[in-house]
Amino acid sequence: DLRLRKVLKRKVDELGFNLIHVHQPSLLASVTPWFWNKSKVAILASRHIINHHNKRNLMHALIYGRLDTLVVMSQALRKNVLMTHILRERRVRVIHYGIDFEKFKRSKVDTAPIRKQWGLDEGTIGIGMVGRIDPAKGQDTFLRAAVGLMRMLKPKEKVKFILVGDPTLNSEESQTFLTSLKEMVAQFRIEESVVFMGFRQDIPEIMAALDIFVMPSQEEAFGMVAIEAMAMGCPVIISKAGSSDEIVGPSR
Repeated sequence: DLRLRKVLKRKVDELGFNLIHVHQPSLLASVTPWFWNKSKVAILASRHIINHHNKRNLMHALIYGRLDTLVVMSQALRKNVLMTHILRERRVRVIHYGIDFEKFKRSKVDTAPIRKQWGLDEGTIGIGMVGRIDPAKGQDTFLRAAVGLMRMLKPKEKVKFILVGDPTLNSEESQTFLTSLKEMVAQFRIEESVVFMGFRQDIPEIMAALDIFVMPSQEEAFGMVAIEAMAMGCPVIISKAGSSDEIVGPSR
């Protein structure tokens, strides 16, 4: 990318920049070739998702060979990177996501409007999950567990299941998955007990309004939503996948 090279050259040569952060590793191939002879310029990249491709080859060795540090969000993601890339262990560093405790502060939110919207009275337990609608996030597992739990309820016990999130943008697979989830709800005749909320921005209020938060993901680089739920004082149930041990501990 010659235009990018021109911009970077000006930043480094004229303005004295000595650190470049690449937010998406896929862009490294457009950056690192121009800096093999500039050892005083540090190149940092960050990776946020699990890698499913084998990058232990010559091409990726050249691309990543000029990288000073790759920052990942969890030990699980670090392990994945080291298994799928040619990188020295010392160059892969873990920095967990942080959370704004002023935003996620239980005393600042009013849960009554949301619980009313969900149809939760004082005697109804709200169990929910938050995340994009995608097979990897496990909404189908959540609904199957919901069906099993409802079969175990005593006559006066009431539960509602809340799903917050939209399908992955521009993903036909996720759209099809959402359709299958709604068909599953109809098949098991639990329409009155399941609420599809779609995309929401009021996550602190939602986490505080839930009685139990569930994260049934098949894999997670770092389950930020579980951290947000705990910050709002909501008990969490999460699958043993990816970074779950780092969130709740290996024995919990």
